[in-house]
Amino acid sequence: MFRFRKGPKHASKVQEARLIKTARWLKEDPLKVIPECKGECLMCKFGKSKKLIEKIAARKDDQKYLAKASTRGTDLSKAVAVSLQFANEKKLPVLATAKTSKGDINYVKGGAKEKYLLGIQHFHDPTIRLFAYHDESKRGFYLYSWGDRIVCTGKEDRPPKGYWDKRMSSMSYNLKKTDDAYSCGHTSSGMPHTYISLSWKGTGYKVELCYRCARTNVNLFTHLTEGMLSKDNTESFSLSGAYRLECKVECHGCTLDTGKPLPDNLCDDYYGGEISDRELIKRYEKYAREQLNKREKLYVIGNSCYGRDINEFFEAFDYEPWEKVPIKKAIHKTSGPMILEQASINELLSGIWDTMGKDIILSITEDEDITERLYRDPEEMDTVPREILREAYRSKEVIDRLNTIPEFENLSPEAQLAHDLAVVYKTDGAGETVSHIDNLDTGDTRLKALAFGFLVALDSGDSRRWKFNQSEIDAGLSLEKHVARLLDSQGDEYADALRDLLKMSGSTSRIVVK
Repeated sequence: MFRFRKGPKHASKVQEARLIKTARWLKEDPLKVIPECKGECLMCKFGKSKKLIEKIAARKDDQKYLAKASTRGTDLSKAVAVSLQFANEKKLPVLATAKTSKGDINYVKGGAKEKYLLGIQHFHDPTIRLFAYHDESKRGFYLYSWGDRIVCTGKEDRPPKGYWDKRMSSMSYNLKKTDDAYSCGHTSSGMPHTYISLSWKGTGYKVELCYRCARTNVNLFTHLTEGMLSKDNTESFSLSGAYRLECKVECHGCTLDTGKPLPDNLCDDYYGGEISDRELIKRYEKYAREQLNKREKLYVIGNSCYGRDINEFFEAFDYEPWEKVPIKKAIHKTSGPMILEQASINELLSGIWDTMGKDIILSITEDEDITERLYRDPEEMDTVPREILREAYRSKEVIDRLNTIPEFENLSPEAQLAHDLAVVYKTDGAGETVSHIDNLDTGDTRLKALAFGFLVALDSGDSRRWKFNQSEIDAGLSLEKHVARLLDSQGDEYADALRDLLKMSGSTSRIVVK
């Protein structure tokens, strides 16, 4: 609990004044260091010390007697004698310094063990005074310190009401007493708040706190046991938690048990003061969600539970119409739960991608070659799953559009150019079509007029007029509506639109569908 620096240290005036003030306070009644007895022991552990201190109290002004008493007796009585020796002094001898869990503490050396000297000479501090009773706690005794009181309940953990009231009144939380606990008000049944419950075994005391109210700089266990001393304070407490979910559907006979004991490693971190209340609840919630992943069918988003209702579950997502059917089919085929942090299609897909990714892509493209080209193993993916599905959908759209375009025999140069540009437009869009025209290398006036007609129909004619002569521009302008009809047509209408466009361009070539 503490170790000592080597070498003496001269006391400052403030330190001297504090130690002397405590010594004079103890001199008024040295027996106040004997814990109040609230136990049922056959023989009091402090009986011998009490008798010795009674003698010291009777001769508290006899310096020779105090000097002798500081080297004989129990460590508790010797520590009292040391303290009373300098109660009437104005200046202290050199001090020793102990590095403790409470920080550096100065004290006057004497015949007692250092921890007894620390506790008695700083008896005004309810937590430091417990140093003087450390040995007794190791033998199974329970002690509680607050205000100017120190109480022993023997070998039974029975914190006095005064101690409990003091700890509660000095707490950073505004807790209210309910039927069986002190609560922040957000832990009752039906409230969708994850919370932890710290129970003081055998006392009926319990504190419940939700994540929203928990603080990052408070540890309830540390606070409640600040003035408690026992062989192991953690044995007096138990930690449990409730991972509450908001029911979004009405399940018949819900079997979801959201109450989970905390794992040992999490309890150890908390009892050791390494994490705060809020961090404890945060880690507990993560642990509880991991436990839900071990169940069978269950759909959860954040703190919302949809039971086994896949329809209500999926309606929580912002999905595109074409995504709904293939993704829902994939979910139906999975046997495990889906526990998501948020209603994210990407998060949903990531959880099933390694087993269902190919099936989802194939159900969209209906083409195994495209599916093999687009699918990536989770470890090899350089994009999110949803983007892969969008690419699959675009590929399917391209295939569907191409399937609506007839095949032709022996097209003339004008017909071939018009057909090629229309196919590029239907598969890759207006931008690629304009780029294709920009890369066209021909001096043929009819082909250039036809190309300009496409540019005008695609709203790109004005910026490229300089590439064409006036006759090519005039001819292209006259073809605009016929080009637009071709770009919007499909099937038999496409062939008619192509014939009409060629006729208006002055071509006499025939259009023959295979």
